[in-house]
Amino acid sequence: MNSRKQTKNNNVQGNGSVQEPQPLYGFVSKSPEEKLADLVFKPDIEKLQAFTKMLRRNATLKRGIVTYPTEK
Repeated sequence: MNSRKQTKNNNVQGNGSVQEPQPLYGFVSKSPEEKLADLVFKPDIEKLQAFTKMLRRNATLKRGIVTYPTEK
């Protein structure tokens, strides 16, 4: 009586090595709809953190002083 379960692993190649997904480097650009969809399914605490981060960023941008170089 053998009670071992046979599992199928799609990430294992024929020689026994595991194929891992490639890491993402740099910036990943998402449309506003994709960003909103990602935010909808996050837990409430992460939604609150994203909201407060947005408020802090907006306040920082309003306080910022932009100076333009003058030509001599």
